[in-house]
Amino acid sequence: MDRFVALSRHVQKRIQTFYGREADVVYPPVNTSFWTPAPPESVGTPRLDQRSEVRSQRSEVDNHESTIRNQQYIHTSRASGAYDLIVSALVPYKKIELAVRAYTRLGYPLKIVGMGTQSTRLRRMAGARIEFLGRLEDERIRDLYRHCRLLVFPGEEDFGIVPVEAQACGRPVVAYGIGGVLETVVDGQTGIFFHAQTEAALLGAIEQGAATTWDPVAIRANAERFSEANFISGLTASISKCMGT
Repeated sequence: MDRFVALSRHVQKRIQTFYGREADVVYPPVNTSFWTPAPPESVGTPRLDQRSEVRSQRSEVDNHESTIRNQQYIHTSRASGAYDLIVSALVPYKKIELAVRAYTRLGYPLKIVGMGTQSTRLRRMAGARIEFLGRLEDERIRDLYRHCRLLVFPGEEDFGIVPVEAQACGRPVVAYGIGGVLETVVDGQTGIFFHAQTEAALLGAIEQGAATTWDPVAIRANAERFSEANFISGLTASISKCMGT
């Protein structure tokens, strides 16, 4: 073994601990060209008396490419979607049961995408406002990301693709503050961490996330660190070092 490549600093430390070896960190890629915020027209269609004003506003920014780009990514500054979202395999280590218990107690709508060995158990214990959607195509998941209030990530992962996908869509994340999310989510800027896997801790983070004013442009920008282009660049650099070039 000439060289180790880790998918996060979290794993890099584990390699050092157990193998006594250094490792490069190359984060897994997320298709940020696909996972994108909702375009303005999907957020809401203006009334007839607003359309001329909207057209006028659009004409003013036609020559300012960066402004247009940012406008495309504005969903809302407040976490105000009609539901919160989980995208996960329904297996024990993902801690979806924790979220189901918390949302059953909270009474706020929660949509859960995914299947797994705990599917039946979780459905039986879930409150009336928790909806299980099973497996979905990526286009449908993207739509759910775009319009959720918060993405909830209650388990521990070495990296965790789902929080990055949600952020690429401009949406904030509530996550258990351990593992890979410490490298992909910026606490207070693109999400909220909770630090104990308890209902009380999760509910506190949800409350904080719902009350926070978020900047979808900044959330999206954070996710762009994990683009496919950056992955290729990082992996190429690691291979070059291994080959001594």
